[in-house]
Formats: sequence, C-alpha cells, structure tokens
Amino acid sequence: MLRLLVLLLALACVAGAAEPNRGWTKHWAVSIGALAGANAADIQASRGGYEANPLLRGPNGRFASGRAIAVKSGIIGGVVLVQWLLSRRHPERRKAFAVTNYALAGVVTGVAIRNSRISR
Repeated sequence: MLRLLVLLLALACVAGAAEPNRGWTKHWAVSIGALAGANAADIQASRGGYEANPLLRGPNGRFASGRAIAVKSGIIGGVVLVQWLLSRRHPERRKAFAVTNYALAGVVTGVAIRNSRISR
C-alpha cells in the first residue's frame, strides 16, 4: 500500500513539472492531492507504534489515529486556505505554492517510509 502511495506521489510530481508553460492552477491542485496523500500514508505507517510528537499521541504514548487525522487535516486545510486566498489576488504565486506542496509531500513521504520500517 505504501509503495503504491509513493508511486502515485512520484507520478503527481512528474505531472506537475511536465508542462511548465500552461499555467499552474491544475499543478497547484495536483500538489494539494499529493500533500494530502503523503499525510495519509504517514498516518497509515504510524498506526500502532509509539509516537514522539505529543500532538499525535494518546495517553498511552502510542499513535492516536483520530487525533492525528484531526491535527494533520487542520494544518493542511489552513495551508491550502492561505494559499487559495493569496493566489486569488496573485495567480503567479501558484507555481511557488505547487513547488512548496510537492516538496512538503516529499518530506512527509520520507517520514512515512521511515515510520513503516520501525518495528511496533
């Protein structure tokens, strides 16, 4: 499952960089999907293990899926809302937002891969 998500993330990055002259609205939208998918992979890979982040762990020290979904969704939603509000007045910023989202998705995917290799 994790390999499939990594493959989909890589394909989204290639799709985002394939046509640099056609406008960045679609690329920005794809990058949001890549970021959300990477966070979903991280949540899946962390399930059942001990969690170092106090925002994402339950009272027993283990990863709390419900809390993690709420925190990560809130963060991503806030970032996307700010990007959307800024890009309404400055559409040329969508390129920077797309590149940033792809980079963040790559980092989160790396964390998900690391988390999937830790024994429970």
